[in-house]
Amino acid sequence: MRTSLSPYPVPETEYFERVLRHDPNSLTQLIAATSASLPPVRDLTAQGLSLYVPWALLDAAWVSLARGRDGRPGATSSDLRQVLDLYLALDDPVTQEPAGMKRWEGYLQRTIHPTRARGRRTPTHS
Repeated sequence: MRTSLSPYPVPETEYFERVLRHDPNSLTQLIAATSASLPPVRDLTAQGLSLYVPWALLDAAWVSLARGRDGRPGATSSDLRQVLDLYLALDDPVTQEPAGMKRWEGYLQRTIHPTRARGRRTPTHS
């Protein structure tokens, strides 16, 4: 299940550069407003919002606050979508897979099919 539209792999520097184009106040306020309007995490994929996973939003806010500079242009919802898309396509040098997507797929396995994720069968009742 590939949600990201960015070509994989995306180096971390490209992701950082994209986040840091915007004023930290603008981007974090946009992230907060967007986050507040989202459905529960388990419903994100069903509603076509799988880019907006909480850990992607958190990471973008963290990078912006930690390394951003005031006075940059404000962020739009289109900018946020591009940032989150890059996050999901980030390069994981250990596994050579998209790191953001691995976290999302792992979350889905644990929440939608929790017994399958732990290697157990669902009990049957007769």
